[in-house]
Order: sequence, then C-alpha cells, then structure tokens
Amino acid sequence: MTDMESPVWTKDYCIPSKTEAGHAVMDGVLQQLEEFFWDKKDIFAIHLALEEAIVNAIRHGNQSNNRLCVQVHFEISPEKFLVTIRDEGSGFDPNSIPDPTLEDFLERPCGRGVKLMRSFMTTVSFNAAGNEVTLTKERSVPASEQVSPENSTAGFSQE
Repeated sequence: MTDMESPVWTKDYCIPSKTEAGHAVMDGVLQQLEEFFWDKKDIFAIHLALEEAIVNAIRHGNQSNNRLCVQVHFEISPEKFLVTIRDEGSGFDPNSIPDPTLEDFLERPCGRGVKLMRSFMTTVSFNAAGNEVTLTKERSVPASEQVSPENSTAGFSQE
C-alpha cells in the first residue's frame, strides 16, 4: 500500500479552536510518521507546515472562537502524507497574500505561514472559499530504501 487510494492510516478530527487541541492532534500524527520510519527531515517539514495550517485555521479562520470547529482529515501511508484542514471562517484569497520575502513586507507578519507551508510541502492547495487547505508531502526517501532501526547494521562490523 504505497498510494493514497488505499491509505494505511486515516483519521478525522473536529477540534475546538484552541491551539492546545491542535498540538494534541499533531503529537499523534508525528508518532504515526515515526512508526512508518519517515525521515526526520520530512517529519520536521510536516510538523512545521501542519502547525502553521492548524494555527491559521484556529486564529485567522475561526478567530479563536471556541464554539467553532476545525475539521482535520489525515491520510498517511509509508510514501505519502496528506492532510486537509477546514475552518468555519469566511475564508480568504491565498493569491492576495503578499510575498513576505519582498522588501516592503519583510517586517510584516502576514503571509509567512503560507510561504512556509509551500516551502516544506510537496503541494499546498486551497478550496475556492479559502477556508480549507490541503497539504501533501511525498516521502523524500522511498520506504523501500529506508532501513528500519531493527534491521540496520549501521555501526556494526560484519566479520
């Protein structure tokens, strides 16, 4: 099972608009990635992008209103990570976000999270309303080339 047509691990959450709830969800997902022996570099990238997306949904989308829910859907296989995050806010136009690396925007906070997501993930897409984002990450080292810790002979001489 190496494609998203038959995901190995799927999970759906409806979390309150509290950053603590988002962190609890992330902890479980990061654990799942480790169980599939994802590379630490990929896990770091997913962690950073996922945190940005969830915090944006809570703070900007739902305005930290605890009565509103953030829906999160995960599909994780040994080769691919996919998450869809939807808030109950009115959305935004992702194309209207200024490039935070341009000189006029260097000291303004807007756009940095989306820039980070796009930098670390394989794909980032928004729905037409702008209140849902889908992030995907292709594994940088194929699972077939990964060596699990149990099967590794690194550091041991074979005489």
